[in-house]
Amino acid sequence: MSENDSNWSVFWSYGNKRTNPPSATALHLGKTVAEDVNKTRADEVVGFIVMEQGTGTINGVQYEAALGPDTVRGVENHPPYYYTLSRPFSQQPAFAIATISGMDGNNGGWAYLYGATPLSATQIGLAIDEDQIGDTERRHTTEQVAYLVFEAPIAYQAMP
Repeated sequence: MSENDSNWSVFWSYGNKRTNPPSATALHLGKTVAEDVNKTRADEVVGFIVMEQGTGTINGVQYEAALGPDTVRGVENHPPYYYTLSRPFSQQPAFAIATISGMDGNNGGWAYLYGATPLSATQIGLAIDEDQIGDTERRHTTEQVAYLVFEAPIAYQAMP
């Protein structure tokens, strides 16, 4: 992965059209600059994870990967917006990754874990944020967020 441009951009993905999440037959991914009028950015090497939705263990560490419902809104819409995990963890998870999946809003945006303790054994708290280039508000329509939650830190080495 790289960091070739000092101007910001964020990862996003979509399916057969920009408002749909990726599917087994359609995956588009890259970076967005949302409402920034300067659309030019240096090429980057973008890393991504593809997993089947569900729960399991990797190297003895419990995880859950899922695409949540179209309910996560902006930071000015009174977050956090909670997704309930399908199987409770035995303890508060150590970390999670979240990304907007498809994009309903026209202002662009990105998902993030919201609040001082966004993870519990049973849920994940999320919000969508926006740049403040075209306007200063950070309200946002509902979006679907894909997430991957791990119960404990993990290091995974791929087989050669």
